[in-house]
Amino acid sequence: MPSRITEERLQRNVEELRRLVDSRSPRIVRDPVDGVAISGNRRKYALPGIGYRSGKLTVTGYIKGLRGGVSALIVMCDCNNEEYTLDQQNFKSFRSTRCNLCAKKASTKTRKLYWGYSDILPDDAHRERLLNRISSCISRCHSTSNVHKDYGGRGIEVFQPWRENRGEFLKYLITLDNWQDPSRDIDRVDNNRGYEPGNLRFATRSENAKNRRKVKIMQTELDDLRHRLRRAEEHIHNCDGCRAAYSP
Repeated sequence: MPSRITEERLQRNVEELRRLVDSRSPRIVRDPVDGVAISGNRRKYALPGIGYRSGKLTVTGYIKGLRGGVSALIVMCDCNNEEYTLDQQNFKSFRSTRCNLCAKKASTKTRKLYWGYSDILPDDAHRERLLNRISSCISRCHSTSNVHKDYGGRGIEVFQPWRENRGEFLKYLITLDNWQDPSRDIDRVDNNRGYEPGNLRFATRSENAKNRRKVKIMQTELDDLRHRLRRAEEHIHNCDGCRAAYSP
């Protein structure tokens, strides 16, 4: 959803700039001399001049504000895509160094070249969702700074080959039923075992909630541990050899 909103906003940006250019609006400044006049006067730090480059972007003009000054820069990317307007602070602070199309191509190439997740699951939305779930599983079980008490805190682990290669974890998940349903969560069939082959499923929220450890079951486990501890203490107390070994 966020990427779609960004694309729509960029398209509106391009269309608005095209409308101003086609109507020969006086708000469009292309002359470098005029650009210096409005960008340098009464400013502590002058705006980038027309022709200035930052990354793949080149300043090709300014948009005059309704009350004077500059409201935005007009930039063009090296890919020769259509011009669009850009906030001057984003340009000056290097937060924007290329157009949206080039940024998407670069990120896709990086993911495919260095991680290979795109080869396993080409769909961007499904891949991003499942990789986020995988990251959460590993974090709650093996985080060095904040292990979750109900997961790593009680010995729940992620299958080691999956920790070392998340692509293998992703390959396994897409073999399970209902993996395409975004409303379902990764659930462990046996709550006392880890994230391992044969113990995972995609369950609804209600199924996941029903599979949690019950207070009654946890109390039974605690009572059993107390009973074992008491019997061990009695055994030590009644054993002459143990009593001699543990006597002060």
